[in-house]
Amino acid sequence: MQGEQGQTGNEFSGRARDVVQAHTVHVHRPPPAPAPSPLPRMAPAAPTRFVLREALGRRITDALRPDALVLLAGGGGYGKTAMAGWAARAFTGGVLWAELGQRPGIERIVASLAELTAALTGSRTQTYADVHAAAGAFRTALAAAENRTLLVVDDAWNADDVRPFLVGEGLTVLVTTRRPGLLDGTEIAVDAMSDDEAVAMLGRGSSTELRPLLDRVGRWPLALAMLRRLVNMDGMTVEEAVTAVLDELDGAGPAALDDLHDPRVERGIARTLELSLMDLPDDASRDHYVSLAAFPEGEMIPYWLLSRLWNLSPLRTRNEARRFVSRSLAQLPHPDGLQMHDLPRETLRRADPPGMAAVSGRLLDALRPADGWHALPPRERGFLHGLAYHLHQAERWAEFAALLRDTRFLTARLSEGGPTALEADLTLYASARPEDDHARELGNFVRQEGHLFTGGGLAATDVAVTLATRLLGRPLALEHADQDLPLRAEHPLPDRDDGMLLRSVSVRKPGGLVTAIDLHPTLPLLATVGAEPALEIYDTDTWESVYAWPGHDWTLIEAVHWSPDGRRLALIEEADVLVTSASPREEIPDDDPEAAHEAYAVSVLNTTTWQKIDVLTVPRQPWDADAPATSWSPDSRSLAVTWGRREVRLWTPGTGTPPEQLTAPDIELSGLYDTLDWHPDHGLIAHATGSEAGDGALVHWAEPHTPAPPTSRRHPDLTGRGHALSWRPGGAGIALACEDLCMVLLPSSGSVTTWERQSDSPACLRWSPSGGELVTADRLSGDTQLQRWAVPQDEAIQHGTPAEPASEPVSVGRGELPQEAVVWRPDGTLITRQDDATLKLWALDSAGAARRPAPRTALQQVMWAPGGEEVAVLAHQDGWYLMDPAQPGRGLLRRVEPHPYTRRDPTQQDAFLREIGELGPEEFSLGGTLVAFAPDERAYAVTGGRRGPLRLVFPGEAERQARLAVDRPLWTGLCFAPTGDRLIGSLRLHGKTMLVPWEFTTDRSDHLVPVRTGGSATGVTPPIESVACLTASDTHLALIADPHLIGLFSLHDLQPICWFRTNAPLHHAAFSPSGGQLAVAGDAGLYLFSVAPLPPGDRT
Repeated sequence: MQGEQGQTGNEFSGRARDVVQAHTVHVHRPPPAPAPSPLPRMAPAAPTRFVLREALGRRITDALRPDALVLLAGGGGYGKTAMAGWAARAFTGGVLWAELGQRPGIERIVASLAELTAALTGSRTQTYADVHAAAGAFRTALAAAENRTLLVVDDAWNADDVRPFLVGEGLTVLVTTRRPGLLDGTEIAVDAMSDDEAVAMLGRGSSTELRPLLDRVGRWPLALAMLRRLVNMDGMTVEEAVTAVLDELDGAGPAALDDLHDPRVERGIARTLELSLMDLPDDASRDHYVSLAAFPEGEMIPYWLLSRLWNLSPLRTRNEARRFVSRSLAQLPHPDGLQMHDLPRETLRRADPPGMAAVSGRLLDALRPADGWHALPPRERGFLHGLAYHLHQAERWAEFAALLRDTRFLTARLSEGGPTALEADLTLYASARPEDDHARELGNFVRQEGHLFTGGGLAATDVAVTLATRLLGRPLALEHADQDLPLRAEHPLPDRDDGMLLRSVSVRKPGGLVTAIDLHPTLPLLATVGAEPALEIYDTDTWESVYAWPGHDWTLIEAVHWSPDGRRLALIEEADVLVTSASPREEIPDDDPEAAHEAYAVSVLNTTTWQKIDVLTVPRQPWDADAPATSWSPDSRSLAVTWGRREVRLWTPGTGTPPEQLTAPDIELSGLYDTLDWHPDHGLIAHATGSEAGDGALVHWAEPHTPAPPTSRRHPDLTGRGHALSWRPGGAGIALACEDLCMVLLPSSGSVTTWERQSDSPACLRWSPSGGELVTADRLSGDTQLQRWAVPQDEAIQHGTPAEPASEPVSVGRGELPQEAVVWRPDGTLITRQDDATLKLWALDSAGAARRPAPRTALQQVMWAPGGEEVAVLAHQDGWYLMDPAQPGRGLLRRVEPHPYTRRDPTQQDAFLREIGELGPEEFSLGGTLVAFAPDERAYAVTGGRRGPLRLVFPGEAERQARLAVDRPLWTGLCFAPTGDRLIGSLRLHGKTMLVPWEFTTDRSDHLVPVRTGGSATGVTPPIESVACLTASDTHLALIADPHLIGLFSLHDLQPICWFRTNAPLHHAAFSPSGGQLAVAGDAGLYLFSVAPLPPGDRT
């Protein structure tokens, strides 16, 4: 339609009742919404001769509700997988499918979780370092899913294998298993078919004609499917076919199948398999089928691998596979591979172990690259996951041993599968060669330091650098360890843990936090709390996550306590609430933040359903930084809670009744309650601080549930804050740590044995499970040490017998270990929470370990002498010292005062800022401003606060300001190139770290370079929380970041060369004058690296 003035024109097509022209029409359409991730449909195709079992199908579909856990339980071959597949195909939402098998191992569980995550997100499959990381990624993907989702976990044998998959809210889970009662859920038995269903499966005859055969094979779906071809044999009546099959079954020996209950079924299945093999066209086809049994249980065998093994073309390989599937001898779980049924596999393996070994040998000989297994082409690198299995089965012990000495293979294995995969290989080798010292030491290394290869973001080069550097100094017979690396340690690293360390486990993703841990009273379950997730439960036998609760935004749980019966869990967290006498828990109005009082929330969970039972709000004094102390009653029904520190109250969760104040003591307390514990026989005891000598007290309620008054006892040693208090297991004494003393005291008599604490941090004092020992964790000059103490029996304490050290102190790092960060296991080992997201398992053997690290000296700064012959280091709170870079093991040589070199003292940051006029004489920067001086120390760069503009000042010139296309960047680091004509800055933008090069000659400063790994085409980045330091040589840039990362870059284009992860926090770094060495200062001491020259083309 054209307007009369020719100014307005709109086109219209279609039919309408009225059309009105309203001048020029502007239509603003929002950008199209991003395409949702494709709905995952991983359900397998229906089997060729699938018979629907209608009654069973109705029970399954009725049970598949949101959040339901449904188990299909029955013997092997009874059709659990087929019915699960039918239910999955009928499901209207997304469908995920994972198959486990009898012994999947950690590696397979990780791979399955990775595949499920990729299916949910529509992205390619990622590699995860351990079960925890893979389960976390799967949980995140589920949370983002927009549709209802069904997860089928097929062929589960152990509950621990399934738990990592049970991570999503609203997720419907269907598990098939041969183990009834495997998990708590709706269990549906899958057993024999009905007569009508069995007849339909055989495809011929009536129930009367087939009954003898049906009785013999137990109406077992797998057997019926395998017998179908024989019953339908051409030229035979039904009766003749049944008679012939029964004659063959009568002549067969029993099958060694442990999980079947009817001996007749065992014989029938074994013979059925033999008859089915006889139905294959020739001996070659039978040999091909038997060779499938040589692969790990439940493994999808790719066609390319079978093509190599069978020496067939790809087309003929697929045709052979289809032949097996058509006879119900195998299945096709994936378009690219074949899978054998478990029962035929087990039967064939038991029948011919030498044949299995021969198949593995042929496979190894066919695939082995000339340069070594690390050189497998990309398409075949998946074989690394089964390499150890086939070497073990073929008994290629010499090749297996050489493989575990080849650093190229170790790098490839860690890169592809992470430390859990390498540990699985070592465990398999050690089962046959336990006397191999190299494998034993390598296994210790993986268990102690494998966590350094987790967390994501490390490319193959980074893994190679980290591996070679961390293996330096270990008694290992390695081969190909002299490969060219861009960064190599010159000396054994200072951050090695004590030899008493058994294992390190990363239990939070980067950015996560663990604040407290507690062990289940009877089961090997460890509760860890903190953030991201707020709560996670681990099986301490396998170190796999069995439950996780992500928490709400900004949730930070500070303490966790299992109830004595293990059925409840108490969580304590800060809560911003309005506390009044009329409303004990009322959320703060968003528009009235001034009305808020800080308080604590004590939540109690049911550990069967993981539902919250009750929440109690506990008031908090404005000056009080500690969470309230709590202790469960022996019957697990009530909690004793310190209330505002001035009283103790008794709370019974789930009853709706407010907490009841316990009877006050008959003495006036000058301090506050800080810790308490409840004994099954002796009652509740609490410690109250005292500001003056003799004011500290113990208050003892023998019967807390009654109005009976408590008894009180003052003692000079009770003065000050109590950090830890606990009754002796099986005794009547208590252990208490107060300020500078640890003590064991008998409340009934007042007898006490004490020893001094040499610590500058909160005390840990934990009884061993037997009550015969205590462990202390004391921090002195930043170094935390664990020590066991033998404690005399209560009777001996009355006679003044002191506690004695039962082990040498063991250095465990620099982090604080308060009471809630240490637990004993029943076997006498200890678990500690360290480095915010790492758990460590220790064996404090009185005999000591073979190796102990040298005493650690925390360093904050490092500078090279002008000639490179020595370095000056700033020791933590202790001034400058000189060190010999050729012999760092000698430690600090001598103290130097003032700063040893003519350059500016980097510790005088505020003095610099006052010198250049950024601070007044009495002002302090509080870390909010960065400044860096050029090599001539005249020009400088400075930020006006961390988010202020970056300015460059040359003497006698106008000030310049960096031009960036972002507002208020968060600057994290600055450094000049040695030539003085270039500045490198680092900043945070949208949660990522960026490098900003400022070329003074061109005055260009608007180029942002994302920080990423060297070998990753996808731009994967190690998780960087903060940057501690930037430093440059003529050719390289080094970035020191948290958590514990060193990044090496090419200076001219800021492209990554490699990353290296350490075992302790880092603070500062400096290149030697020649640029050939890099010195790094950190909590563990001094690290010294050789830096390989860049190729000539990369230097400019």
